[in-house]
Amino acid sequence: GLVGISLADLAWIAVATDHKKSRYSWITGLLRTLRMFRILRLLRMLKFVDQLRVLVHMIAQSFLSLFWLIVLLAATIYIFATVLTAGVTHYLMDFEGAAGVKEKSLELSFGTISASMNT
Repeated sequence: GLVGISLADLAWIAVATDHKKSRYSWITGLLRTLRMFRILRLLRMLKFVDQLRVLVHMIAQSFLSLFWLIVLLAATIYIFATVLTAGVTHYLMDFEGAAGVKEKSLELSFGTISASMNT
């Protein structure tokens, strides 16, 4: 492919002593044209690099939204854990000493805010 064209171009320049006046000068022109196509191919790749840069920028910008989403989710979980812990604590106050299996399970799962958040 491109390596072969480059090697052929270098070989032609090395062999041809005066390739501008030679009757085969069209080969030199052809090789230069093929070299120009190789450069144009690289320029076409720059378009993809620009698209990749835009994509990376958009992903980086989405991390800010992700951060605020996590903060909102943690706040919602904390509010529900607080309400559940308060409700279970109020419910368990009625069973001061006579707590059964159900009450002990509730106290284990919702007795503290951290336990309620994990449940």
